[in-house]
Amino acid sequence: MAQEGQHKATNNSLKLTNALLNGKNYLTWAKVAARALSGQEMREYITGENNVPEVANPLLLTDKIITWLTNSMESSIAELFHLPDTTFELWEAVKAMYGQENNYSRIYQLKLEIQQEKQGTRKHVEYLGTLQKKKDELRLYRPATIDLAIIKKREEEDDIFEYLAGLNPSYKAVRAQIMNTVPLPS
Repeated sequence: MAQEGQHKATNNSLKLTNALLNGKNYLTWAKVAARALSGQEMREYITGENNVPEVANPLLLTDKIITWLTNSMESSIAELFHLPDTTFELWEAVKAMYGQENNYSRIYQLKLEIQQEKQGTRKHVEYLGTLQKKKDELRLYRPATIDLAIIKKREEEDDIFEYLAGLNPSYKAVRAQIMNTVPLPS
């Protein structure tokens, strides 16, 4: 039993975050992972400011950070990122795949989940926490702005999202195709 507990602690120490990257939570995961690396004074390795660690064995530290990052991903996602040799290359590859600021599919999904969220049998605080978490993630994709062009663009996007949300389920494939179009059609 004691050995089993030690094994779990070892596995947890190999993860940078408890929030595993699952393909839908990139912005949250990236923020938590970057903070964790900052706490270890290693953030510069993912920003590209320092590609080669200035330690006795730089490959060991690079491998350690890559292991932390990939262990902080669901296994099906981590398998996609075995090729990068540096932490910066890995960070940029993950960002390129999941980090689009205009991730219309995720914005649409969050707006739909917020609209459909109900308290049900949960305590008020649990309901509020769930709702707030989704709104916080939405704000990561759509930060506050006073730029009128951006505000107008978001209003047009919201009109499209509302329209698509009301379509019959038989249009699921069409809805997905529209969500993957950048920029969204009018």
